[in-house]
Amino acid sequence: MPYPEFHACRLVQPSKFQDGSFRTVSRDHEGKKYNVIMGKLKGEDAMTEQAYRYPKDVWNADDARSHCTSHDGISFEPASESDDTKNPNIERRFVTTELRIKPDEENEGEYIEGYAAVFNSWTELWPGCREQIAPGAFSESIKSDDVRCLFNHDFNYPLGRTSAGNLELREDETGLYMRCKPTDTTFARDLKINIAAGVVSQQSFAFMVDDQRWEFKKENGQEIAERTILKVKPLYDVSPVTFPAYEDTTVALRTLQEYRIISNTESTNPEITNPVSANANGNENTDKSKLADAIFDQKIREAKARIKSKG
Repeated sequence: MPYPEFHACRLVQPSKFQDGSFRTVSRDHEGKKYNVIMGKLKGEDAMTEQAYRYPKDVWNADDARSHCTSHDGISFEPASESDDTKNPNIERRFVTTELRIKPDEENEGEYIEGYAAVFNSWTELWPGCREQIAPGAFSESIKSDDVRCLFNHDFNYPLGRTSAGNLELREDETGLYMRCKPTDTTFARDLKINIAAGVVSQQSFAFMVDDQRWEFKKENGQEIAERTILKVKPLYDVSPVTFPAYEDTTVALRTLQEYRIISNTESTNPEITNPVSANANGNENTDKSKLADAIFDQKIREAKARIKSKG
């Protein structure tokens, strides 16, 4: 997946480097700044250039590609034409678990580690609707996606990347575990200090749902909608966050509405498909519902067309 803000030049495969040895430095070429990612090759102590990053607001793709080629780059990837993270189908969730700073016992530096997601734990999206993540939901994405570790989901504050070798993601019985050894930048050093002090204590992740299951049950005479996320694909980033943003449930609301139409079922609890009625005092929820209505209207028409074509 291309960077939205940088053209990327790869000089050496990241798998050839020692884990956690990467550093980023800034250089100048004919008055234009670019970043150099360096690390220690396995079995060596000297630092070796691994990749270049060219800010697209300073470098055009042709000039960046030419510079990459002149430095024996093995691959070049221009910045994405559009920012995929603005896709309206992207969701974000956060979890309050312990974020820790651990020393790297084999090399210099420190790791940020903790859980970006927890399995089999119900989260209320809005009254009458809750969600959980099934074990194995990330199994494919952590193998195939080039996931970033960002601060506050901001591409201007990258901390690590799976393809760079300084971000480790794995599933265990608890959830999605992450361990990142940030590049040695000022904002990364400040973040580690704030995590150690407990100022930053939560994580979030940005994703799209590839497979899900909706179920409905009665509790205290009210119908409850339960969404289980079975497969996350793609997984865009994991992010330590200063203050978790309001849970973006627009996509979940839209998929619930579409499921209702496709399965030809009606809700007996208006709060499930109209969260505004459950939060009448919140203007933010009212605005969110209006936005959701506008977004999933087209999906509803598409679903009706599919049902009609099958009939």
